[in-house]
Amino acid sequence: MNRISVFIFILICCLSPVQALAQEQDNENGAGEPQGQPPGPPPAMVKIVTAAQGTAASTTDMIGTLYFERASRVSPEEAARITEVNFREGDRVTKGEVLIRLDSRILRTELALQKATLARVGIRIEKAKRDLDRQTRLFEKDIATESDYDNLRFTHKELLQEQVALSREVDILTIRLAKHVVKAPFDGIILEKQAEVGEWIQPGSVLCLLGATDALYVQVPVAEHLIRFSHTGDQLPITLNAFDRHLTGVMEGVRPQADPKTKNISLKLRLDYTGPVAVNMSATVAVPVSEKKDLVMLPRDTLVQVMGTDMVYAVVDGKAVGMPVDIVYSSGAEIGVRSGDLKPGMTVVTEGNERLQPGQPVSVLGE
Repeated sequence: MNRISVFIFILICCLSPVQALAQEQDNENGAGEPQGQPPGPPPAMVKIVTAAQGTAASTTDMIGTLYFERASRVSPEEAARITEVNFREGDRVTKGEVLIRLDSRILRTELALQKATLARVGIRIEKAKRDLDRQTRLFEKDIATESDYDNLRFTHKELLQEQVALSREVDILTIRLAKHVVKAPFDGIILEKQAEVGEWIQPGSVLCLLGATDALYVQVPVAEHLIRFSHTGDQLPITLNAFDRHLTGVMEGVRPQADPKTKNISLKLRLDYTGPVAVNMSATVAVPVSEKKDLVMLPRDTLVQVMGTDMVYAVVDGKAVGMPVDIVYSSGAEIGVRSGDLKPGMTVVTEGNERLQPGQPVSVLGE
């Protein structure tokens, strides 16, 4: 064996333990096992609902404005100086609540004087009645003359009529005194304030503008050819844009005059709302633009967007399947959709759908 052969033999002997050790480490790490497909995402925990069959019309958002169909310019019926104002613009008031008090000191004094006069007449009537009774007995015995008897009888009648007249004057003063307190004629919101303490006001002066809370409406102008799709009693979704409040308005007809330029006609929608409002505040209304049609009804939470496309995830064979949908109807937390794949009765993910991947296994919470 030459030197080269001896060197190669020694080198092989030295490397063999190193190779054996590396092979052993590879076996421990699984490197020697055959390579398979990469593992998929783990099952996602979700909540589900069942898609329902429903009927609704296609809608489009249009801008309307708030107004009070019933508003009152509250005025006094007596001339006096304002001594108390109990409201500010924007306040809600209830029927019968005191809005303004007027200076009534002179009137109260006159009323007290008339009551005292009425009491004095009552005393005179009592005395006249006794005199008349005494004179009547004397007259019946032919002791008193007829003239004396008639004088007492007519005096008594005159005092009775005077008592009636004074009673009516007391009633008038009492009514006038009550009118020195101006009260709210109905439940409403103070839209304008036009009175301050110390002002002298005349009957008919406007103290405030009060809008009735039970007559709050939204008017939304629509093209005249769309009116046939809205019917009295329909409930339409409304959003108060200033507060992002989602409400429901009840269709009560149309305003009886079209815009002379655009020919638009305004729908009238009554609102049952007790929050802050302002006249001419904007509101977005979902106005029907078609006849009602069959749709798949879902909670809004089932909806996700994937690359700008509206989708829902249905659960098919334990896996999430993305299905594009076309939103036709929207009202509060409910939507109505059309889809070539989604059918009523299918199971749809309503919670946990934000991070789902198509084909990912799902595990339903609560099962």
